[in-house]
Amino acid sequence: MKQLLLVLVLTLFPVLAQSATYYVAQSGGKDSNPGSQSAPFQTIQKCANVAVSGDTCLVRAGTYRETVRPANNGVTFAPDNNASVTVSGADTVSGWLTYQGSIYKSPGMNWTMGPGNDQVFVDGQMMNLARWPNASLDVSRPTWATADGGQPTDQAQVEDNDFFPWVIDDSDLTQPDGFWDGAEITQLSAGMWSQAGVVTSYRRGRLEYRNLHGTQQRALESINGTRYKYYLSNKLGALDTQGEWYYDGAGTLYLWTPNGDNPSGHTVEAKRRTFAFDLSGRSNITVKGFNIFAASINMDMSSSGNVIDGINAKYVWHQLRNLNTSIANDSKWGGWNTGIRLAGSNNVLKNCTIAYSSGNGVYMRGTRQTVDNCTIHDVAYVKVEGGAVSWMGEDAFGSNTNGHAVTNSTLHTSGRHLVVHYYAPNIKISRNVMYDACIQVGDCGFTYTSKGGSGGEISYNLMHDNLADYWVFGIYMDAVPQNYKVHHNVVWNLPGGIGINIGTPATNDSIYNNTVWKVGNNSGIVNAGSMTNVPTYNNLVESGLAGTDIQNNLETSNAGFVDPANGNFQLKAGSPAIDAGRIIPGITDGFSGSAPDIGAYEYGVTPWTAGANTSGTGTTPLPAPRNLRLVGQ
Repeated sequence: MKQLLLVLVLTLFPVLAQSATYYVAQSGGKDSNPGSQSAPFQTIQKCANVAVSGDTCLVRAGTYRETVRPANNGVTFAPDNNASVTVSGADTVSGWLTYQGSIYKSPGMNWTMGPGNDQVFVDGQMMNLARWPNASLDVSRPTWATADGGQPTDQAQVEDNDFFPWVIDDSDLTQPDGFWDGAEITQLSAGMWSQAGVVTSYRRGRLEYRNLHGTQQRALESINGTRYKYYLSNKLGALDTQGEWYYDGAGTLYLWTPNGDNPSGHTVEAKRRTFAFDLSGRSNITVKGFNIFAASINMDMSSSGNVIDGINAKYVWHQLRNLNTSIANDSKWGGWNTGIRLAGSNNVLKNCTIAYSSGNGVYMRGTRQTVDNCTIHDVAYVKVEGGAVSWMGEDAFGSNTNGHAVTNSTLHTSGRHLVVHYYAPNIKISRNVMYDACIQVGDCGFTYTSKGGSGGEISYNLMHDNLADYWVFGIYMDAVPQNYKVHHNVVWNLPGGIGINIGTPATNDSIYNNTVWKVGNNSGIVNAGSMTNVPTYNNLVESGLAGTDIQNNLETSNAGFVDPANGNFQLKAGSPAIDAGRIIPGITDGFSGSAPDIGAYEYGVTPWTAGANTSGTGTTPLPAPRNLRLVGQ
């Protein structure tokens, strides 16, 4: 009878399967092994093929040159015992021979990522594709040539959005006739967008090229005196200095190392894969503690609940040809859907460092994606409509994009914006440090949105040093901003710029308790046109206020800050902003004194903090921003 009961119990309540832990070791591992501690797999992909929900893949030290695609949901991938593990999108190149002078060649690169997408590294640093004029290895600050003039060869086609020929006249083009035939040209249009083309005919001082951009910008027009900029690349004859390379498309790579020595004494790598982890269609995957090199992480609209934690990713995206094909396939201005891709729903990227991307550091699509406690820098170095973090909503892509959050992060050094949020309702951009934005362009802000949304919060951010050529903005709400709450932000050091821009028509936007300092005259808070229900309360500016209901603000050149020269905009005793504000439920709760203070900080209360804190996460903290002390830490 007891045996019968036991059988019935086991039948009705089957024993739950226990989670398994598998091991991977590049040295000594074999994919034919069982994946145990003593007999590990050799590749992460083998573990990804075997592991099921609840299982863990622990990876031992080494560089794994593969794209990992989990076969099942719910698997965790992590280094074994905090080992240093790199998942790389690049392969090594060897077999170097002398070519001429300091240039060496290798016949060992039998792959390509396609025109404009190849990328070469020496000892982990990206080299320049052979180009003119020469440039340093600082990807975010390239060197440009400036044309004397030029025009389309067929003016009648200017309005036809066609791939018509253009001409550049430049007296600095002294190379022999035909030298630049077939070269790549990268140009900045009047709006400072990057565009790609191919030279069809060259003679001294003059070249003709055909644009590869789907919609031709009026490239030779001038805005605010900005002259037409360009550079030429991808010709072996242009390989004339250290840190440059050229690939002939038939398997031979040419390289001049930074020191001019034999590449055999260095680790030379070329990009071969786009993704380190492909989580498209996968849910509840955890990727934790890896180094990612020359590759990204992919998700799609069916991905959900994935967590990327504590990764250190370098060179996540590279695309020199900025092709304006179709918004529908995510490549508007070449920037969308680049970088680490968070798509689908409820995915999280946290405690990470993301560095170097021609487009975005992180791209978010779908619902409720989160970036938290990350440092993201050196992005949008090809002048695309992107930044450290960006997303595009339903009006552009026909997808439901809302509820995203970027919090507690440090974002800096971008060719364009730092946070871009088009058509995106219910967003949160809070407690971030942002600086050195808009390095290569004009008409640009730390944050940027157009076409509004339905509810969003931009709060408790520190923003300083926008480096745009012209039309310089802090918080840039362009056309049709709706239902935004903008409060407790500190924006400073935007010479000739605008601290908070309220676009037109603006509806139901609230501007509360912000501090704006050292921007353009009368440009603290500005509106470009019509507004409906835009209360502006408790803001501290040198000059310039906008709103439909402007109350309890302070315009002064003597605000009584603790140390504004070093980024400390707390109020000191005797400041005229103390107790001069008004109560705003949910905004000024917990104030000290007889009334809330004006500006972003409350005197006598522990100040709020912003920015990433990566200590203990496995990432590499960056130096503190210049002229900035994170107060309250």
